[in-house]
Amino acid sequence: MRANPKLGNVGSPGVGSMPHLLQAMLFRDADVTWQHIAYSGGAPTVVALLGAQIAILVLPEAVLAQHRAAGRLRVLATSGAQRSRFMTDVPSFFEQGYRNLVMQEWFAIFVSARVPAAMIESAAQAVQQAVARPELVAALADSGMIAVSSTPAVLAARITAEQRIWEPMIRAAGIRSE
Repeated sequence: MRANPKLGNVGSPGVGSMPHLLQAMLFRDADVTWQHIAYSGGAPTVVALLGAQIAILVLPEAVLAQHRAAGRLRVLATSGAQRSRFMTDVPSFFEQGYRNLVMQEWFAIFVSARVPAAMIESAAQAVQQAVARPELVAALADSGMIAVSSTPAVLAARITAEQRIWEPMIRAAGIRSE
């Protein structure tokens, strides 16, 4: 991308998505010029990469696994602190010297603020039980995800911690919703 900035077209599944934020961090740290192209989801982004309309994309491993196995694309790095258990042969950004690029996408279950605390606690316990079921763990692993449960308090603390990380980066990168 340094040698030919015109080839720096980078796709993501949308403005402000985790892949977009990771790209912004990577190219800021690498000090390269890039052009972000937002698509409507992961599938159109993959199609654009395979059709050579973009040079790079960042997406969850499971979305890319079949294309990687078929030799249609190369995975250059993963974004965890260490190598992914799903792609052990691929080094992480962290291993490659990009110490700020430790990011893992996660999902949570949210409810309205008007839901009574007792119902929230009951729902949290039900989710913890479900996440412990081997068939759910296996199904999530097939999608490249690791089943983890927590508590509402731990989730709230994680959200607060991540806001401290992402808000300044989003402002510095000039990312705005469209």
